[in-house]
Amino acid sequence: MAYNEYTTLVFGTTGISGWAVSIMTTRHPSTKASNTISRVIGLTNRALSKESLSAESRGNKRWDLHSGIDLEQDADAVAEKLEAVRDVDQFWTLQTGGKAYGVELLDKGIKYNPPLKESAPPIPEPWASNVFYYAQYDTVKLLSEGKRWEFCEIRPDAFIGFVPQNNAMNLVQAIGLWLAMVRSFEELGTEVVFSGDEKAYKALQTNSSQDILAQFHVYASLHPDVVSKKAPNIADGEVVTWEQVCPDICHWSGLKGVERNPLTKTGAEGVQE
Repeated sequence: MAYNEYTTLVFGTTGISGWAVSIMTTRHPSTKASNTISRVIGLTNRALSKESLSAESRGNKRWDLHSGIDLEQDADAVAEKLEAVRDVDQFWTLQTGGKAYGVELLDKGIKYNPPLKESAPPIPEPWASNVFYYAQYDTVKLLSEGKRWEFCEIRPDAFIGFVPQNNAMNLVQAIGLWLAMVRSFEELGTEVVFSGDEKAYKALQTNSSQDILAQFHVYASLHPDVVSKKAPNIADGEVVTWEQVCPDICHWSGLKGVERNPLTKTGAEGVQE
């Protein structure tokens, strides 16, 4: 049986999913008895060098890191920077997210039944035209016609993990700063009211860990016959709610997370005072 050596190309290698994919692929077993990943090329717009990372990352000879790749530049300029990766043509994974399930359109009557699954129907018009994930999928599908490479869409909802740089969409960072501020003013064990409304507090979530998500990126890339042109959702365990998670998060800060009472102020309202 023949085995192959593959190169992995990761766009957005410093993002929460890109980082996990980069780390997971560099740890993929390199043996002569199975398909292996011999090289990992990480691309990022923001400046980042391997020297600033962990000892494991610095010493990994399979991982090449290239920063300053701005995909909003002129197409010719981007193509020139990507010249070194022109031969990556086996399989592409397109990661989208919760917008494809309509999680931002619940007030429009979109059906929402977690756990979210790839079998969920597309969002109807007129809202579907505003979901750029659909256009991305259609574009990649069109580009793949007649080519040697195949692709799949990977469609998680929220996912949890580590990023090596600051990220404006990092919810954990915002919560951590908020709780640290509360703890600096209040005593140990002070009650912290959930900042959202009751619906948000009890809403079901289909979360994924970045490691499980990254493992599936690797699996999909090495098994195109199983996932080509599909859109699986990779969830991590059972559905959860803020009602379950909030008390534990507050506990880490020495505080007590409690459900919102209509007669009490939320954290945001307290700050405004």
